[in-house]
Amino acid sequence: VGRNVAECLTRCGTSSSLISIVGNDKLGKMALELCGNSGMVTNQIEVIEGVSTPVAQLLVKSGNVLGGVCDFSSHSNIIEDLISDSDIKDSSYVIIDCDIPLSTALSVAQKCLESNV
Repeated sequence: VGRNVAECLTRCGTSSSLISIVGNDKLGKMALELCGNSGMVTNQIEVIEGVSTPVAQLLVKSGNVLGGVCDFSSHSNIIEDLISDSDIKDSSYVIIDCDIPLSTALSVAQKCLESNV
């Protein structure tokens, strides 16, 4: 979800950087390459050994999502230490993936508030 938002912002001419995690697997390498090719800044996407790259498979009909299967469990590894104050201060928008620990979400929100982002 976060990747889609960050890519859309990038394609609309707004520099965007995604804070996320991928596994050190084929899917993770492909995701990093696709994000980079779109113009998105990828230096805040961490590659983590031993986790699977997040995936979502959705069934869509006429623009409506009928159902899906998702595995975002690796997002529990997006911890506060991965997100520096300068990453927030240098941003117009902060996009972070879903299913992150509550402490991480609160920390990012506080950093955004302090930086007027």
